[in-house]
Amino acid sequence: MKVIPIVSEVSEKSERLRATLPKSKFNILLPEAKPIPPHTIPKFAGAVEREVCFTILGECNLKCAFCFVEDVRPDKFTSESLDLNLQLLDEALSKIEEPVVKIKVAGGELFMDKFDDFVFEEYNRMMETIGELAKKHKKDLRVGITTNMIFKKVDRVVDFLLKWDIPIRGSFDLVGRFPSQKVVDLFMKNMFLFKERGVRIGVNFVASRPNMDAIRNHGEFFPEFKKLY
Repeated sequence: MKVIPIVSEVSEKSERLRATLPKSKFNILLPEAKPIPPHTIPKFAGAVEREVCFTILGECNLKCAFCFVEDVRPDKFTSESLDLNLQLLDEALSKIEEPVVKIKVAGGELFMDKFDDFVFEEYNRMMETIGELAKKHKKDLRVGITTNMIFKKVDRVVDFLLKWDIPIRGSFDLVGRFPSQKVVDLFMKNMFLFKERGVRIGVNFVASRPNMDAIRNHGEFFPEFKKLY
């Protein structure tokens, strides 16, 4: 899949703002456009959609063996980095012709317990700005969030997701993700709790050789894997 880096085409204003944040790296990627299934979005049947990967922080509460984000975004969340990413998103949307754009928001981990409520206020501001960008560029912007599901402050996460009707996606991997059974139990608890409370949720797994071998050999965490898949 061809990926187009938009970071290299930012405006002078973006460059000046980025210069004030020397430890930050910004990552907005546009995978190649693909057709929209007619049964999915009737309004845009026959059109194509574009997917934008929008990474706003690198800090995480897991150390997954296969994760690349720490190399791309080692920084913590700041309002300044969010502002710059929203500006880059604005510029990216100006280059996109497709009427439907999926915006995949990821970290790091956006929902860590250590974050105070101010961070969630900033997430709400992010969604308000994305709504304004949808009107500005006359596009159907559909936001989804990637999360590792490892947090205990569930209510504020659910409230935020339901407020904006945001689907989430997690990944359950037998190898290289979870450091203990306790962490797996928290993942499973949150997964089913979110489903019960009406959050749209999907589960992936990384098709690495160790993961595939663990599945074939019914390795550690395989009972939880069976429940999910």
